[in-house]
Amino acid sequence: MKKIYSLILLCLISIILNAQNIVVTTPQSRNVVLEEFTGIHCGYCPQGHAIGQAIYDDSPERVVLINVHAGGYAVPSNSSEPDFRTAFGDNLAALCGVTGYPSGTVNRQLFPAFGQSLALSRSNWLAASAEILPESSPVNIGFQSSYNAVDSMLTVDVEVYYRDSVKTNQNFIQVALLESNVFGYQADYTNGNNASYNHKHILRHFLTGQWGDQIDTVAPGTLISRQYVYKVPSDYDINNCDVAVYVTEGQADVITGVKAVAD
Repeated sequence: MKKIYSLILLCLISIILNAQNIVVTTPQSRNVVLEEFTGIHCGYCPQGHAIGQAIYDDSPERVVLINVHAGGYAVPSNSSEPDFRTAFGDNLAALCGVTGYPSGTVNRQLFPAFGQSLALSRSNWLAASAEILPESSPVNIGFQSSYNAVDSMLTVDVEVYYRDSVKTNQNFIQVALLESNVFGYQADYTNGNNASYNHKHILRHFLTGQWGDQIDTVAPGTLISRQYVYKVPSDYDINNCDVAVYVTEGQADVITGVKAVAD
């Protein structure tokens, strides 16, 4: 009988230890989530792309780049030009107070030294990112994705672990599908307009909707597990796609985020 009880106990311990196998619970630093508002007819936007890429290259494991094509500069002028707009871009631009392109939010956070808008000039992205990176995060995020080529379904399993208290109970998980290496027209005032510009980090879809999937409990020690499924359109190349997952407080204030290849 003791052997049976011991075996049951070992099984229970194994289940507990393996129940949480995506996210880590050790302290983590905040990551930068740079949402760049861009468009194919924005001649200064390639400069923004280069600035974002430089920030990423300096801390590749700590920076998530998301290029949101929105506004009038994103509207194709003819059928040969790509249309990278989504149902989400204009609403997000309105929330962030975008008045010029390129603009970008760093964790959708307000930086009073750079003005009273969430949308920052490209000249301020580096300094704003430098403020985020040294900070610790009260929330850890982990996820795994899997793609079924037979039915084109992408499944994303997300775990969020609350290590510490957060400012508001209104927290949301945001899951974004991004695509890179998509070639098409881009205005460029510096290097000349390019009919075969390599567009990267294009926001294709929010699997969690415009403002995310609400988290019910945010107390320290809480583990949240969610699964999201999306049928990837046939004109997206899954081999060039990434998944980004981040947590917001309300519609703005990204606590932290992570990104990985869509497998």
